[in-house]
Amino acid sequence: MQPPQAAPAEPEPVASAEELLAAIPEGPPKRRRHGFLRILSMVLGGLVLLFIFLVALAMVFSDETVSSGWQLKSGEGQTLFAVAAPTQSTLNLKMAAVACEFVEGAKVFHLQLYPSGQGPLLPAGANAGQLKDQPRVRLEIDGAVIQASIYFAGEFAVVANKVSGARPVLTPAVGTALEKGQQLTIRLDLIKDQKAEGPFDAYAIFNLADGRQSIAAVRRRCGQ
Repeated sequence: MQPPQAAPAEPEPVASAEELLAAIPEGPPKRRRHGFLRILSMVLGGLVLLFIFLVALAMVFSDETVSSGWQLKSGEGQTLFAVAAPTQSTLNLKMAAVACEFVEGAKVFHLQLYPSGQGPLLPAGANAGQLKDQPRVRLEIDGAVIQASIYFAGEFAVVANKVSGARPVLTPAVGTALEKGQQLTIRLDLIKDQKAEGPFDAYAIFNLADGRQSIAAVRRRCGQ
């Protein structure tokens, strides 16, 4: 008697095209998706922090209380300022800044004047309608008179005694006088009803004695 033969194995069923498509996952596992979201959150968080930093940097002079002592402040890039409030003033001047700025790769050393509030520089009791088209400025350092020019640049004004490469700058001699001097007086002729060569209608006085190190640091940044 012959042993019974095993029945032939049934072939495994072949999945249909519909079943194969249904088995393909719709997307990456949730674990990986959460990792992507975590990275995206970190990137966006970094951009938000960078934006906050740039806004704070742009407002470095806006709401800050400035003392009569010269303080070092860093600006965008390699820009460096020595800032101080006047000890006496007859105009709406909040502060002055001895500045070293980098413009198109060039080092620019000059003096900046920042008014208080939103308006332009004005003598006490004057209004913007009285401003003359060609204002004048003169610097006096310990009695030595330095003829200069004033340029208005939006929220502030620039004072310089030379134009170098179409850029207003203070010469190294003036930089030395600012660093070594005791007192800076800025005299301004801003009101148009004054004579062209008449007396100045406003002034501001700054103590230079306690700003030597700060002003020297700005000058070094500009290679003076």
